[in-house]
Amino acid sequence: MLFDDKSWLNDYADYGPFARAALGVLVAKGDWSWWHGRSSLGVSHALHSAIRKNGIAVWGGDEAVFNAEDWIDTTLAIDLARAFSDLSFGFDFRLRIDRSVWNWSSLGDDINELRTYLADAVPDRRVFFDWPQDRRPRTKTPDRQDGALVVSTPTGSTGVEAGQAFTEALNRGSFFRVGDWKPGESLADVLLAKSVNTLTTGSVSAELVIIITDDQRTLARSLDEIRGSTGAKCVVCVQESGNERWLEAFAENWAGNYSSIDMAAAQASEAAGVEGEVVVSNQTFLLHSRRFFSPRLDDNVLESRQIHELLPRFGMTDIDVPENVKPIRKILPKLISTTPPPTARVLEIDAINGDGKKLGKLPSSGEFDIAVAVCPKTPLTKNLVSFPDQKVAWDGDKRVLQVHLLELGKAPVTKELIMPRTGASAPVSFKYLIQGAKLVDLRFMICDGAQILQTEVVPSVRTVLRA
Repeated sequence: MLFDDKSWLNDYADYGPFARAALGVLVAKGDWSWWHGRSSLGVSHALHSAIRKNGIAVWGGDEAVFNAEDWIDTTLAIDLARAFSDLSFGFDFRLRIDRSVWNWSSLGDDINELRTYLADAVPDRRVFFDWPQDRRPRTKTPDRQDGALVVSTPTGSTGVEAGQAFTEALNRGSFFRVGDWKPGESLADVLLAKSVNTLTTGSVSAELVIIITDDQRTLARSLDEIRGSTGAKCVVCVQESGNERWLEAFAENWAGNYSSIDMAAAQASEAAGVEGEVVVSNQTFLLHSRRFFSPRLDDNVLESRQIHELLPRFGMTDIDVPENVKPIRKILPKLISTTPPPTARVLEIDAINGDGKKLGKLPSSGEFDIAVAVCPKTPLTKNLVSFPDQKVAWDGDKRVLQVHLLELGKAPVTKELIMPRTGASAPVSFKYLIQGAKLVDLRFMICDGAQILQTEVVPSVRTVLRA
């Protein structure tokens, strides 16, 4: 399980995807007005302003979003979730998972689980990845007859019937022939495959790859390789069972309804009862995907359809959009906070030389100071553990705590640390001497009388000392 929303939100665990979706959008936007204002209306305004003019909201910003339960309390999380739920109900938009998220260590080895999780909070489950790397392979143009797209499959692949049916559905949905089925072509516009391995050999090329598979974990791991090998701008995935029905519905909605490729995928999933979606895409390709299969369509028709998708969802899905209607660019005023992000207090340990300079790592030998303090830090600074202020038995606006330096085979060294209710404490300093080649095994224990508040183990090797 990717997240333990039950522990975080208790009876509101179902709100988890909405809360984390909202938080990732707001942090990626850099808007902290919702944090400092702490109002439901402020959260709602901030989320609306985070949706770009093209209907895309970017999710990511910082890895602290992944560990939201460490710094977002339950009440605020529920406010975030409700605001995002209202947004999802009222407006059509997409969520793009930012490229930086691929490097988050907290994700483990199944990043697709994150996309699936967030999709529970987004209209029509339209969540897609940015490509893992900023590769820009050269686009190759296949040999088209009368401008029709070349739809193919790698040589020796199974599923030829599905590809042919997909092409026929494309042509049924359009006023003219938009696709030619040419199995075994190495250079195509659309490539259908049932195996990731057939897409990573470097022998096939296509702008759009449709893969039929239930193994989305392997697919997600292979996206960068697929991109480099095929030059793909977009990858669509459909489950194996019932894929023929889905592919036909997808083609008909894409060509016949002038839908964007991700909307066509959502419509196909609903119509066929089969899961299929855009997994990764260039943003430009996705936004202009109507022109991909039919560049000869009248621009007014395409613009009208785009406006139709961006309109509010309250009972307006079946109306005609007048030609003079323009896209709604901003629903609520843009609110960008210039105030800093939230902070939490953490235990900080630094090695300091005789000139008062922080060393960053232990010296190889000699005497130096180890400074210990509790300091405010933003939770957006990675891998920090908050100091347990709630466990301190405060005496007015401060408390005298004890810092114990412990080392195997030596007597403890204890000093007092005066801890204020807010802000940073003054550091306490310990002298330490390294003689010869030895491993250092140190730990600091912060106590309030007999109660242990926090323990930090200093690595035994001479690497970064900062906690």
